[in-house]
Amino acid sequence: MLINSFTHRFTSDYLIYRHSQTRSTNFEKFISHAHNGYEIIYIVSGIVSYGFEEEEVNLKMGDIIITPPSKYHCLKVASNEDYERINLIIFPEQLHL
Repeated sequence: MLINSFTHRFTSDYLIYRHSQTRSTNFEKFISHAHNGYEIIYIVSGIVSYGFEEEEVNLKMGDIIITPPSKYHCLKVASNEDYERINLIIFPEQLHL
């Protein structure tokens, strides 16, 4: 069960910014999914398990991970601590570099 959850979000043609904080009373798992752009996740607080294809790694406060486009991944909250993250999804084809 999720309690005390908030999300701030900004979306444009080339970027999605999301800042989320969740307090969980049990271990929450997000479904496996993929994006059309690069996803950059910064762990502000808490501990999560990050699944990427056949690998799984624990992430903690201060860790950053970058997921390439079209790669399936998921997060699982690994403790009852507050979990807070900032993630960006960048769509390079929209940047016109």
